[in-house]
Amino acid sequence: MLCFAESIGMKGLGYIKVAENGDYQGPINKYLSEGKRAEGKRDASLVPGTVVFFIADEADAAPKLAGQIRTELGERLGLIDKDRFEFCFIVDFPMFEPDEETGATVFTHNPFSMPQGGMEALLTKDPSDVLAYQYDIVCNGIELSSGAVRNHRIDIMKKAFEIAGYTEDELKTKFTSLYHAFQYGAPPHAGMAPGVDRMLMLLTDQENIREVIAFPMNSNAQDVMMGSPNEVTEQQLREAHIKLRKSFQAGGYTPMVTHEEILKIANLAKLSVPPEELDGLTKDMNEIIGFADTISAASAGAEEFDGVNGLSNVFREDEVVPSYDRAELLQNARESENGCFLVRRRG
Repeated sequence: MLCFAESIGMKGLGYIKVAENGDYQGPINKYLSEGKRAEGKRDASLVPGTVVFFIADEADAAPKLAGQIRTELGERLGLIDKDRFEFCFIVDFPMFEPDEETGATVFTHNPFSMPQGGMEALLTKDPSDVLAYQYDIVCNGIELSSGAVRNHRIDIMKKAFEIAGYTEDELKTKFTSLYHAFQYGAPPHAGMAPGVDRMLMLLTDQENIREVIAFPMNSNAQDVMMGSPNEVTEQQLREAHIKLRKSFQAGGYTPMVTHEEILKIANLAKLSVPPEELDGLTKDMNEIIGFADTISAASAGAEEFDGVNGLSNVFREDEVVPSYDRAELLQNARESENGCFLVRRRG
């Protein structure tokens, strides 16, 4: 078992074995007092011939390692019935947990699930005591389905994210679709995602899920049949509306526009480009695109504003026209709706 423990990343495996005469044997025994031995005998129901294993590691790693040790023991001792399907329905997942590095309260799993007890639980309980309406279905130790009751109330969602350290502005920005959707009064709803491939793995008695997937990825997350991931062309990036930003390197930068593309544009515009000017024109075009990207990145977080700003001619002493508000701009509209001009579709 020690070799197996080391093979799954454990630093070692402590144990106590109870001999036929009742004596304790093993590397842990010398650290136990008589009182601790008696306590272990009572709590673990130790009898001659039994062994107790000790797993010491980080709080999140120890249970996973203990589970692998337990399964390996079941395999070696023939304690696992291969002809049965044993189901387990897991509920009462914790809603929050402390971050291991910062200690701040963060979501444990699904941030959009409904907390048990609703708003009252969030207002009156310690975050670590709040449970969520989340659930898993497990069969023979394999998770088959996972789901939750959706947190469909926007006020409860705001409070839950506030506890996890999010401001309402961050909630709007990062989870825009759900934030706006729940403003309309979504009904209570829940769901579960079944893993059909995992069910097939159990039914066909396979150890690896890749055996029941038609075209599985290899251990490097590569799809060998599709040749993915692979390099893409500039045309493919444009079709998917993906733009690669200019990356500066030693001695220059990686251009986003090539000589060929400049010549193609010139041909469409019925223009000729002298060969000696092609390098300079390509560089200028890339600098313009880079400047546009910089402006776009700088304005990404700018706040929206309502109204028309007054303008003035910097070369003359002009009177600045006051800014109009939305109501004034729409006062002569034939039809308007939600603060916008309404143009009805013909027919």
